[in-house]
Parts: sequence; structure tokens; C-alpha cells
Amino acid sequence: MSFDDVLIPAWMKPSIGWVVGADWPQGDEGGCFRLADACVTAAHQIVAGTAVADPYSARRIGRAWDGAAHQAFAEHVAITADKHVANLVTRLIHAAIKLNAVGVLIQHTKYLIEATVWLLVVQFGHLAATAAATGGSSLAAIPARLQLARLTVAMIAKMALIHIALFAAISAGVGAAVQYLQIEGGRRDGFDQLQLATSAATGGLMGLFKGALAGGLTRLSTPALAKGLGLSRAEMGLWEKLLAAATHSLYGQAAQYGLAGGLASLATMLYNGDLDLTTLGKTVLSSALGADGQHLTSPAIPHHWNTRIGDPRFEAPLRRLEELDPAAFGRVHDTVNSGRLRDTNRFTDALDQALASWRPPSDSIYAVRPGTREFLMGVGDTAPIYIARGGEHLVYELQDSILKIDHNTSARVMNWRSPDFDPDHIGRSDVVFELLRILRDKESRYAMLQDLHGAHHVPRQRSYVWEVAWPGRVLNEIVGAVKADPERIYKMPAIVTIQHRYYGLESLSSPDLATGYAEKANRNPPPDVYLEAGRRWLENIGPARFGQELFLDAQRSPSLTRLFHLAQDNPELMAEIRKFTRNALHYSQWTGETMDMVGRGNVVFLDSRSYLLVDALHPYPVKTLAEASLLLRRLDENEELTRGDRVYLLNVLNYVRTVNALAHFTGLDDRLDIVPPGFDSRGWLRFQQMWNSYQ
Repeated sequence: MSFDDVLIPAWMKPSIGWVVGADWPQGDEGGCFRLADACVTAAHQIVAGTAVADPYSARRIGRAWDGAAHQAFAEHVAITADKHVANLVTRLIHAAIKLNAVGVLIQHTKYLIEATVWLLVVQFGHLAATAAATGGSSLAAIPARLQLARLTVAMIAKMALIHIALFAAISAGVGAAVQYLQIEGGRRDGFDQLQLATSAATGGLMGLFKGALAGGLTRLSTPALAKGLGLSRAEMGLWEKLLAAATHSLYGQAAQYGLAGGLASLATMLYNGDLDLTTLGKTVLSSALGADGQHLTSPAIPHHWNTRIGDPRFEAPLRRLEELDPAAFGRVHDTVNSGRLRDTNRFTDALDQALASWRPPSDSIYAVRPGTREFLMGVGDTAPIYIARGGEHLVYELQDSILKIDHNTSARVMNWRSPDFDPDHIGRSDVVFELLRILRDKESRYAMLQDLHGAHHVPRQRSYVWEVAWPGRVLNEIVGAVKADPERIYKMPAIVTIQHRYYGLESLSSPDLATGYAEKANRNPPPDVYLEAGRRWLENIGPARFGQELFLDAQRSPSLTRLFHLAQDNPELMAEIRKFTRNALHYSQWTGETMDMVGRGNVVFLDSRSYLLVDALHPYPVKTLAEASLLLRRLDENEELTRGDRVYLLNVLNYVRTVNALAHFTGLDDRLDIVPPGFDSRGWLRFQQMWNSYQ
């Protein structure tokens, strides 16, 4: 960065105010500094050779400027020297300090402008790249199918707080950097805390307006835009197109920043009593252009968890793994060089011993028996107890923690179920890299679950990629066919999670919420019941009265039946179900995901007073509610659905039907809406018949 009139050409200075929001100062800071030094030198020459002479402060000029030393010298002379001499010296020193302060102010303003111009150059580069990627059209940034979920007031408040902190940090950070350069240059004595606080407050005020504006626009979203499916540009009305442009186009973003900057500047001017419409206009234009550089760092509104894909904070690109996660890189490096992952954590050795040391009874049809200790080799009382095998994990109890080994992800990554799978020949380093990538994404999604439900409703946990010793017996059971030597131990990596354990989950006073599958129940619901349930809680049409018997008859879930009956006589449980449902609606509207509520124990109401998401993060966030809407359109048009399509719809429909029914049951107005317009309700019967014939 240049600070000697090299960066800002002379012809540009008169119009710089309209570009960056601040006029180029007409003063000469260099002249002020020279005059200040001259005054100090003259003051010392007056008393040179006398008892009050101070050679130290006389040398504190130029880059060695020390205002405090000069002030101390003037005070010393005023006390000890002749009255007339003291008066002259004091005037000279005070003039020097004031001249230096004026120079510092001029220099500070120029530094800020030049820093802002650099930010503007970077921002224009960003805009140029965006324009090139979108064919030069700002409106091309709007997605082909736009979904704009209505954010709650709490979400908008949280967004505003993030913007306030971010913008205040930017403003104060730039100001502090400029002041630091001046201190290093010798002309500023120290940081001006009041000036920094003012900068932070002004930036925070702009952040408040920007966050409230960005979130507030979502409240104007039409029901069609708020749907999981969203709208194509051809389907949008005039208001929806305007809203899309305001929230997603470069012009709309510029307008938001211009308005936020103008409101912040107006508030500051009114507070100081110096309203200037010209300056206000410059500020609006500057903010719209992005001269403050805040476009580049302002957090975006995630409409879907996939917006985090590609974000280096949540993903580990192979070429930069060592920069993003040194510990993970070290483990991968060990794998490549020695064929084994190393970790100093004592759980690693315990995990290897866990599945290597036990031998099940020969008459057992299961590879692992619930209730037995599997860590026996030198671990003693800390040995975990095997609890169960779920759809995704082998689950162990370990003191105050739950240990979960993700066998399902390893199976998918290594293609265990392929006829060609050979546990002795796997691309170990490639597998570890892929598991680390999946782990990063899972952690970001888990953080989103905590954000939208509250950390006290989601257990604390840490996940790792460790090498696990898989006995052949266990591997054969998981794979589903005898492919490995049951007496051998196979070393293969897996995602291992250690989760905080909660007690009382199996208490009779702690009901769980498990949807099950209505279509796969032991006794399918009658077609007329299934059809009406689809109309009420998937299409969201029907009477205002809830219809509890209809829903329970349709869903056929013992867990839901017990939960509903308990809630009728328990106001605390009813309030907690309502709270859970509201958060589940917001989570799915915000991320586009469902939660895993099919199995028992994933969502538990502890003592009927507080709900806990024990294992509710969906393991496969490959598709979204929007894609479920597309599948329903295909179902409505009698198109063939693959087995994968049917399985996906099976999970989404049971989730949406249950969440909407819970909202109806607890008196919430909000609903998940995934059914495309014009859908024929008889499609629900076709879907039920698909599963009947499939089974």
C-alpha cells in the first residue's frame, strides 16, 4: 500500500468522496509535521545551555516523535524557568502538539481512504469475476429454482448479531491497523480508543441494519417461494421476481448495502447534530459500490446445507488437508508410510482391542453380544460394554460416554457389499481421505443441528477417523455374507464418535418419538385412512380439528401412540413437544433436510420435560425436501420410480407427515410444504401399493 500520493492520482482526488464516502483531505500532513518539529526545536534552543535544558526530549522529533515527553518538558520549564521564557516555551510546545495532531488526523484520513480504495479494487475484481461467470448478467446469480424460506424473528435477530459483530470488527480492525501504522511511523503517540470505539459502533450499526434488512426480506417471501420445491423464473410473479432480485442479484445486494450504510450514516449524523445530505449521498453510493469491502466477508443466508460444500471451513480438500487439519494430515501420513493410523489418545489402542480381544460363543448367531465387555486387554474397568448394532453404528457404553463406530459409512466408501470387495486390498489412503471429507461435512451439519435446536438439546460429541480392528466375524455379519476369515483381524479405517452420555433415556417417564414407516408396518393402514392422512398432513388440506385417531391409525407407531396419550395429561410434555416441533420445522425449512426420527431412541423427552436429539442427524443428506417434491411430481405423472427413489420418498413422507401432524396437534400454524401444485391425492395410494408389492 502506498501513502505518498502514488496510489491516488491527483485527477481522482476531487471525486474520491463519491467513490469511498469520504472527501480527500486538502491539508498537508507533511507540512504539519515539519512545523511541529520546528516548534519543538525552537523551544529547546531557547533554553539550550541552561539548567532546564532537556536533550532527550529535544531529540524526540520526526519518526521518534514523543508527545508525552514534549508535554513533560513544557511542564518542567513552566515550574523552573523564568516566567517569560516558560511562557514562550510552553506556547511553542503546545503549538507543536496541536500541529502534530492535525497532521495525524489528515494522515489518518488519507490512510483510511487508500485502504478503502484497495478494498474497492478487490471488490470490483470479485464483481468482474462474478459477471464473467454469469455471462455479465447480475440477475444470472439468481438460482434456476429459487427457495426463500421465511426466517423466524429469532433467526433474524441472530443474523443481525452476527452482522453487528462482523461489521464492527471490520471497522475497528481497519481503524486499528491505520493507527498502528501511524504509531510505527512515529507521529502518533498511541491508540485513540475513543476513535476505535466510534468506528466499531458505526460499523456495528451498519451491521444491525444489514442483518435486519437481509432477514426481514425473507419475511416477505410468498408461500410458493417458501416451499421446499421453490419456483423457476418462469413461474415467478412480479413480486417474486423483485424479491428474488433483491435477495440474490448483485444489484439487490448493492441496494441492501447502500440502504444499510445510508441508515447507519444518517443515525450517526443525527446523533452528532451535523446532518449533511451531500455526505449522506456519498455514503450511500460508497456502501452500494462495496467500497467498504464488507461484501466480501458478510455471512450469507444459507437456504440449504449444501451451501457449505466447498467452504474450506467445513471441508478438507485433499491438496490442502495439512493446512486445514494438521492432526488429520499426520494420521493420513502415517497411513501412507506405515499402513497404520497412529493417535496418542488412549481410545485408539482401546478401540483396536475392542473388537480384537473377544470371542463370541460358538452357538451365537450374532458376532457381538449386547451387555458384554469387549475391551479386555489391559484397559480394566474402563472397558466399554457393547450395547447394540444400529443401522449406521456399532454402539458401546464407556463410562460417561457413548462410543459409536460408523460401519455404514465405511461400507459405502469401501464398497463392502460389492462381490469384488477384498478386505486385504483396499486403497487405504484414498479411503481415509474420503472418510475425513465425510466427517467434515457431518460436523458442519451437526453444528447446524445444534444452532437451530439449541446446544442443550443436542449432545456434545467429537468424531475421529481411526483405524479399527475388525474381526472377520463382525465383518461378515455387517457385510451380510461370509467373505472374510472369521478368525482373522482386518485393520480398516472408520469414523468413530465419542458422545456425552445421558442417563434415564429408557425410563418410563422419558418417552421417545419414533415415526416408523406407515407403509412398512406389520399391518398396513386401510387405504382410506392412509389417503386421508396424506391429504391432511402432506397436502395440508382438511378440517382445522386435528384428528388424533386418524393420524395414529395411519402412522402405526407404538412410540407415537404412547407419546400422544402421555401428552394429553401432561402440560409440560405438551409444551416440550411444541418446542421440538417448532425447531424441527425451522431446521428443515432452513437446511432443506429431514431429521432421522424413524428408529427408537433418536428423539427422547427426558422426564417429559426436555427433549434430546440423541441420534437425529440424518446420515444421508444427499437429497433435499425440494428433490422430494420433484419425485412427487413424477409419482403424480405415473413415472417409474427406482428403488432408491422409493426409499428416499419413504423417509421424507413419514418425516413430513409426522412433523406436520405434531404442528397440528400442538397448535402451530407453520407446516412443511413439499407437495407440488395440482397433485392428485390418489398418488398416495399408488405409493402405498408400490411398497406393498415391493414387500
